[in-house]
Amino acid sequence: MVTGKGKRKRVGRKLPELPFPRKVAVIFLAWFFILLGIIGSILPILQGWIFFAIGLVLFSLSSEKINVLLSKILIRWPKFYKRYSRLRTKIHAWLSR
Repeated sequence: MVTGKGKRKRVGRKLPELPFPRKVAVIFLAWFFILLGIIGSILPILQGWIFFAIGLVLFSLSSEKINVLLSKILIRWPKFYKRYSRLRTKIHAWLSR
């Protein structure tokens, strides 16, 4: 991403790849949360956007393309971007143990 005067701003920090079984589990959980988010958008009991956001963060752990896309979108809102990157790093550290 180019910011004023031709300087490049780094978007998305690349984390080491997860082992295959954990990566599959993360993808399964991400789809589960995305589906909960869709159901939550229909049912008034669930807060759908929270589950949808968790699903997107989990997908960003398994796919570098999704991480870059989310980073490019969230860089416009530094407060949310900082929270996203901290959450992503914490989840990755927890899964890498």
